Amino acid sequence: ISPDSVHLAAMRNYLAAHRRRPDARLIAIAPAAAYGPAKEWPAAKFAAVIDALAERLGAECVLVGAPSERGECEKVAALASAGAIVSAGQTSIGELIALLSISSAFVGNDSGCMHLAGALGIPTVAIFGSTNPIRTGPSKTNSRVIWHRLECSPCIARTCRFGHYNCLREIEPKEVLGALSALGV
Repeated sequence: ISPDSVHLAAMRNYLAAHRRRPDARLIAIAPAAAYGPAKEWPAAKFAAVIDALAERLGAECVLVGAPSERGECEKVAALASAGAIVSAGQTSIGELIALLSISSAFVGNDSGCMHLAGALGIPTVAIFGSTNPIRTGPSKTNSRVIWHRLECSPCIARTCRFGHYNCLREIEPKEVLGALSALGV
């Protein structure tokens, strides 16, 4: 998969209008998942990753996703001291592919955005909770999966039958940052 020139131009223009640090490394983050809360790592942990990336690498993050995921993306951006560009709901699929292709890396839940990033071959860190990364993980090339295999995981449920979501809550930002580092980011 590769972006077309029209979508690339549109996303370069979009970023030129929205970036605070145009020369910084751009990292795409997808903090939501259409399947439900059992696939969504906590917003505060995504915010901690954004802040660490800004501090350690001087990176700027763009939050990607569907229109229905914009609220979650805005919540994450508000929690991050470094802030983030929220593009969720403002791009077509072609534009999203272009935006991901210009990004230095991707971090996200098990989602459509994660699969696109993996297919593009950009460094991809995928966070898994209730689903099985062996079955639905990203392309093996240039990607890392973070999954804590608890006795109740994978359950493949939309909501945690125990109400704790420990499969996600126990994953720490340092694991995500370590995976990015292992990918050369």
